[in-house]
Amino acid sequence: MKENRDLRSRLFVSQKQDGRREFDQDAIRELDALCLKSGVPIARAAMDHDVNPNQLRRWIARYSRRSSTIPENRTLW
Repeated sequence: MKENRDLRSRLFVSQKQDGRREFDQDAIRELDALCLKSGVPIARAAMDHDVNPNQLRRWIARYSRRSSTIPENRTLW
C-alpha cells in the first residue's frame, strides 16, 4: 500500500494555467504496468491515484501499443 501512495505522489508534476495537470511519464508507465499486471479494475486504480478513469484507459492503450511494436532491427522468425 505504501508503494501506491508513493506512486500517487510522483504521478502529478504540475498544473497548467488552464487547470489541466501534467504527469510524470515514468509514473504513468508504472501505473499502466500495475493495472495490466495485477488485474485491478481500471476505475479502482484511477480513483486510488486521483486520475480520471478515461485518462488511465488512454494511457494503458498507448502503453500497450508501444510495447507491442517490434523494433526495426528484430525479425519475427
